[in-house]
Amino acid sequence: MHTPPKPAPDLTTVAYWDQVAQDTKLARPIDPAGRSPRNRLRRAFHEEFTRGFGEAPLWGRRILEIGCAGSVWLPYFHRTFGLDVAGLDYSEEGCAQSRRVMQRENVPCEIICADLFAPPDHLMEAFDYVVSFGVVEHFTDTASALAVCARLVRPGGTLITFVPNMAGSVGLLQRWVDRAVYDIHVSLDAPTLARAHAEAGLQNLSTRYLASTGYSVANMNKAKGPMRIARQLVWTSAVAASLGIWVVESVVCCDLPATRFFSPFVANWALKSIHAK
Repeated sequence: MHTPPKPAPDLTTVAYWDQVAQDTKLARPIDPAGRSPRNRLRRAFHEEFTRGFGEAPLWGRRILEIGCAGSVWLPYFHRTFGLDVAGLDYSEEGCAQSRRVMQRENVPCEIICADLFAPPDHLMEAFDYVVSFGVVEHFTDTASALAVCARLVRPGGTLITFVPNMAGSVGLLQRWVDRAVYDIHVSLDAPTLARAHAEAGLQNLSTRYLASTGYSVANMNKAKGPMRIARQLVWTSAVAASLGIWVVESVVCCDLPATRFFSPFVANWALKSIHAK
C-alpha cells in the first residue's frame, strides 16, 4: 500500500471539470496526416510524438494519460504507435466522456476514475509513458505535481508534459478575454517547466515550444459582463490571425518557428531514473 502524498494546492475543482465535460462535445478523431490548416495544432503534436517515440511500433509498451476526460489522444496512441493505453481522471463526467470516445473508436482502454494523489495501487510504476495535456499548470507547486505524476512511471520510463503557454501572448489574450480562466493557471515558460521537472527528480530529455501560433487555446466560454462583445471580437480576431498563418504554412509547406511569445504550448519529455524509489 502506497502512502498518498500531500496534494499540491489545486486551482480547480472536480465540479469545475465535471461542468467542462458536460459543456464539451466529443472531439473528432486525430488525423495525423491531415494537411488542413485547422489541423495544424494536431499535426504539431503528431510531429512532437513522432520525434519522441520514433517511427517503430511500440507493441507491448503502455501509456497512461492523466486528465483524460474526453481524450481522442488515447486512440491515436494505440493506432499510430501500437501502445497499450489507459486513462486517469477524477471527474466522473470526464471519464464517462472518455469511455464514449473509446467505444466510438473501438479501442481497448481502461479508464480509471480516481484522484491523481491517491490512485489505485495497480497504477503505481506501471507505465512506460505517462502523458498529460494541461494538468500540472493547475497546481501552485508544479514540481510536487510532477513528482506525483512520476509515481505512475516505471523506472527508466518517460513523463511527457504539455502545458498551455500562459507566459506568452496566449496568456495575455486569456487574461484579457477571461481573467477567471487565466487565474486557474500557473504561468510556465519552457525554462520554468524544465526546472520544475528537475526539482521533481527527473532528467530532462527535451523542452520546446510547440507550433508557431494558436490563439484558439485561449478560452472565453465563461466570460461575462458588459465587455463580453468586445472580448469576443478580440478573441475571434486573434483566432482568425492564427488560422491565416496556418493557411500560409499549409500552402508553402514550411512551418514558421515556434517561439516563447507566440507558441501556444510548451512540451517537456523527462526520464525517470532506473534507480528512482
